[in-house]
Amino acid sequence: MELFEQLSTRIKGQGKVLVFPEGEDARIQGAAVRLAASDLIKPILLGDQATITATAAANHFDLSGVQ
Repeated sequence: MELFEQLSTRIKGQGKVLVFPEGEDARIQGAAVRLAASDLIKPILLGDQATITATAAANHFDLSGVQ
């Protein structure tokens, strides 16, 4: 079993929260969306709300599972 799979198994469904201070970065947003969709964590993106929304729209990210 891969490291990521092992970690996923251990934390899935526990409602862990992870804060990303670089919330305006498209790479961070992509990771947050994937982690939220897989029910691994509840991601929180920090940054300017307008910039976060614009970046997500430009990259077709659905931030509905991300705070």
